[in-house]
Parts: sequence; structure tokens; C-alpha cells
Amino acid sequence: MLVLAAILLVWLSGDLLTLGELKRRQLELQAVIRAQPVAFTAGFLLMFGIVAAVMPGAAVLKVAAGALFGLWGGMAVALGGTLLGAVIGFLASRYLMRHWVEHRFERQAAVINRGLERDGIVYLLALRFNPLIPFFLINFAMGLTRMRATTFTLVSLVGLLPASFVYAIAGTELARIEQPSDILSARLIASLVLLSVMPIAGRWLSRRLGGRRGVADPLEQA
Repeated sequence: MLVLAAILLVWLSGDLLTLGELKRRQLELQAVIRAQPVAFTAGFLLMFGIVAAVMPGAAVLKVAAGALFGLWGGMAVALGGTLLGAVIGFLASRYLMRHWVEHRFERQAAVINRGLERDGIVYLLALRFNPLIPFFLINFAMGLTRMRATTFTLVSLVGLLPASFVYAIAGTELARIEQPSDILSARLIASLVLLSVMPIAGRWLSRRLGGRRGVADPLEQA
């Protein structure tokens, strides 16, 4: 499995992490999946998580999941791989790269911290729904907060569902995609951005109607 994952990492690294290369090898890789479904899926998930955690390319990998595994299988693989990448980034930021992340992303982390203090886990959910915010940045910044890893994982699972479904659909229509901008239309991007605002708006409204009394602090001590 690890050997297969390493091969896939090489295949998808650098200039090969493109829609053109994915389209060219789609039939070839689907044949490999039919021959070795468990090993290929496990390797793909591992590769997906590593790439999504440390470098751009998660969007193409979500499309690849839809193209190779079909709509529902692709959605499950895209969701699993993205969630794995999120957890890897979160834990790496908290335990391995904390000093570097604090120095490199100090301003962005401060903004996210203020949002968490104001809106709690709803803020993380809104960030996950928003396709315009870099995936790795959310993971790194959250690793610097007091949020528990289990809370981060569960909220991320819910927040990553819409994008995983959208990109899996795009993967099933791979033959029609010529460039990354074809994956998400302006209308779809606007809809997801609006969706990202709705949880915070709901929290604000509930506070206006019922006050802050009795609202638990979702930022639990690690």
C-alpha cells in the first residue's frame, strides 16, 4: 500500500497535478482500480491526505476522485482524503510546526482566533463552507487554537461535505472540463460563499433573540 501511495505521489507531483494529466490517464487508472480496488483506494486516500495537508492540489484530487470512483464513491473518497489532510495539517501545526506557523501566518491566525472567540465552532463550519479560503491555512490556524482535535475533526467532516460533493460531480464530467475555472461557476461559488455566512448569521440571530445566557463555549481546553 505504501509503495502504491508513493507511486501515486510521484505521478501527481509537480506539473503532473493537472486536469490534463488526469484526463489522459483516467481509463488507465480505472483499470488499475478494477484490478486492485482495496490497495488502490487505500493508497489514493493516503496520497490525498498528504498532498492536501502540505501543498495545493486538493481541488484536482477531489475531481480525480469523482472521475475514478464515480459520484458517490468519489464523494466518499474525496471527503475521506480531505478530512485526513485537514487532521494532518491540524496536528502538524499544533505539535510539529507551531513556531513556523505562528511566524508565517501570524495575521491570519489572529483573525481566525477572533472569529472563534466570537462565534465558536460555527465559525469553523463557515470557513469550511467557503471555497475561497485556502484549505491548508484553516488547518494550520486551527492547530494554534484551544479547540480539541475531536471537535475540529467532527465539524470539518460536516463542513467539507458540500465541496466534496461538488467536486465529485465535476469529476464525473471530467471530459467537459478544460481548466480549473470550469469546475465551479461564478453562481456556484457565490452560493457556497453565501452558505458560509448563514451559520454565523444564525448564531447572531439566536443571540439577538435569546441573549448570550446559556450559550456554551465551544473552544474546549486541549
